[in-house]
Amino acid sequence: MPDPGLGTNEYLRIGGQDSILMYNRESDDATLPDMSPQGTATSEALPTGTWNCFEYHLGTDGTIQTWLNNETIAGLDVGPGITNANADQWTRANFIPKVTGVYFGWESYGGDVNTFWYDDVSIQSTRVGC
Repeated sequence: MPDPGLGTNEYLRIGGQDSILMYNRESDDATLPDMSPQGTATSEALPTGTWNCFEYHLGTDGTIQTWLNNETIAGLDVGPGITNANADQWTRANFIPKVTGVYFGWESYGGDVNTFWYDDVSIQSTRVGC
């Protein structure tokens, strides 16, 4: 998602690394959760061979909340009033998302071949639910 608050042509990204879902700020390469054994244990792998419901909320106060198949992913939640011991990289900067667009796709850095299907994409001001 392009975010001019991060800099020119800088993006807030959602994807996968170490077999889990994670966020990445392109400007400083911070990840949420921290990519440590403790951090990766607080996220989830994207199940394969089935349809999944992935939802996230970017709040105007810097809150990020994330759900997979109606279950909160604790490692991918951060913001005022949210305790996340595995968000050290993310919270080093006072980051409030200011995205100007939402793009869909998948980029594989390891040479893997992946097939993704997107269906029922919805962008709303409140949570839709699965």
